[in-house]
Amino acid sequence: MLNCKSKIVSALAFLILLVAASCTKENLNMQNASKDAQLMFLISEQTGSATNKTSNLRASSFGATTTYKHEENEQHQFTEDGAFRITTSLSTAPMSALIDPKSVVSNKLSSRMSGTQTSPSSTILKDGIKYRVVLYDRSTTPSKFVSTSLGIAGKKLLIDVEKGKSYDWAVFSYNDENDPGESQDFITPTTGLKDLLHAKGTTEVVPGYSGDEKEVVMPINVLLQHKLANVSVHVSVKEYPAKIMSLSASLGRNTYFCKNTLNIKTGEFVNDNTQISIDPAMTFVSTEEESVSVANYYTSKFKPITGFSVTLNSLNIRTGTNEIRSLSSPSIHNWEMNPEQGQQNVARIKIEPVRDISGDKFRVLSVGLPHYTLAPTAAPGAHNYSGAWYAMNSEKNFGPNGTYPTTNFAWNIQNRPSPLNAFNDLQNYKIVFVGYGGAPSTAADANKLLAYIEAGGTVIYATGTHHLGAVEPIVWRQYAGGQATTTLYSAVTASPFGQHPILNGTFGDARGAFLGNYPASGYGISNLGNDAEVLALSTANSNVAVAWKAKYREFYFISSEGMQKYYPTHTPGANPFLLTAAPDYIPRSGSWTGRENIANSIMLMNIIAKTIDKVLGTAK
Repeated sequence: MLNCKSKIVSALAFLILLVAASCTKENLNMQNASKDAQLMFLISEQTGSATNKTSNLRASSFGATTTYKHEENEQHQFTEDGAFRITTSLSTAPMSALIDPKSVVSNKLSSRMSGTQTSPSSTILKDGIKYRVVLYDRSTTPSKFVSTSLGIAGKKLLIDVEKGKSYDWAVFSYNDENDPGESQDFITPTTGLKDLLHAKGTTEVVPGYSGDEKEVVMPINVLLQHKLANVSVHVSVKEYPAKIMSLSASLGRNTYFCKNTLNIKTGEFVNDNTQISIDPAMTFVSTEEESVSVANYYTSKFKPITGFSVTLNSLNIRTGTNEIRSLSSPSIHNWEMNPEQGQQNVARIKIEPVRDISGDKFRVLSVGLPHYTLAPTAAPGAHNYSGAWYAMNSEKNFGPNGTYPTTNFAWNIQNRPSPLNAFNDLQNYKIVFVGYGGAPSTAADANKLLAYIEAGGTVIYATGTHHLGAVEPIVWRQYAGGQATTTLYSAVTASPFGQHPILNGTFGDARGAFLGNYPASGYGISNLGNDAEVLALSTANSNVAVAWKAKYREFYFISSEGMQKYYPTHTPGANPFLLTAAPDYIPRSGSWTGRENIANSIMLMNIIAKTIDKVLGTAK
């Protein structure tokens, strides 16, 4: 009986303690809720180094596109018996380029200080990134630690303060989803694998006095600075195109990067740099639909890194045709790395196939008068006006070191100035260029050309005579539709390109540029059907397509027969196929007949490059 009473008394005592604890907790919550002065932190990021002025800060605008400062020392290396070309390069940019602009979170928060104001903020920090805010009371000298609060990007952070006081504040983050810790004075990133963001400032005196029954929320707009330098290694098969299935790479040594201790209140490093020992085996993160793998490192030493190198040990990729290609021969790549605070240093390793265009692998048929086709000369001893011929035979564009890597310049081009019997052996060619004077002259030849296209062949059709007779329409009406007609345009020297993806490729981006028409008068195609896709429209009549392609076939129609003519000293206005000076002959956009951004060469060479991709695929 006594034992039973004892248990009852104990139970009652325990319940009383629980109630007391609950009341205490409730009182604490009520006390916090009754605070009538708070700081509201709005988090953004500063681009570039910590020495940038306010005019260089970007807290809420994405109107500008990130531009790399420079690209240097592009080097080529061949592996697997020349089947792959590895291109290395180095570029630098503000570290904000690391962060995807799609992750921007816009918040409109109320700022109440004896009234209501609206304080918009756009944060570059990704949702879920955690940061710490440390407050110091300025009532004493030096200011004294008050609190540390954990914030999460995408959510407002309100911190209780006292009226009548001002505060020093500091914000720091490792730019990830982990709590950066409750440090009050100093932090030392030790891994070399984490970013470090920091900002500091001082509040004004919090207005009012305790008990005045006025609610105050002071907004603090924070611009975070990158305190370290980023060294990033990118391995890309994007231009192959392919996906990375497995990748093994290692740093040249494990002591490239350094650490230092940061004073949280001042934002300054306080010690000498000391080396971090890092595992040489590199850890990559897959991006861009698995076509690029990225490894990031961070260092507090802002001086050149001696002998920075990466060994690419092995690589397995899956091509668009579901083939597995392997790079099994280890290759060593070196860069002159010069880290700066707040800067991203990107060491790129680009893997590309090397196409073998020799022999019958990529035979080209060119039909028409030499000025308007791929013929190397107009006549014995005469000048060559073929811009495509110049571009195709430039080592800057093709060949082992060209923009589009091929084994050689051994183009197998058959030139036929007359269409007579020119289309009898189309099955032997991978691409057919039909220029002025080369249009099929019989219905039988027109149907041979159509059969070639339907079988998967590529035809670039720029005869300028498509409006004449009954034979040529057999070819282009197959894809433009029976309702399509030819329509005259006059004095139209340039036609705007649209946004078709074929315009953007290996040799540049012609989207939004212009097709230079030579001559300036001609016949476009109006009333295109659903099986045609517009590349460029006439400025005189938006219903007239000056250039278009078949939607489901590789048939490219260009009404301007002189669109690929080139000669650097020829009559101005007669050669719209723009290239850089000899001996490079690189496709470019530029001014022609008073119109800027003429991009004929970029368009045509992109079509040729994509045709090689289609024909040769990823075959070695």
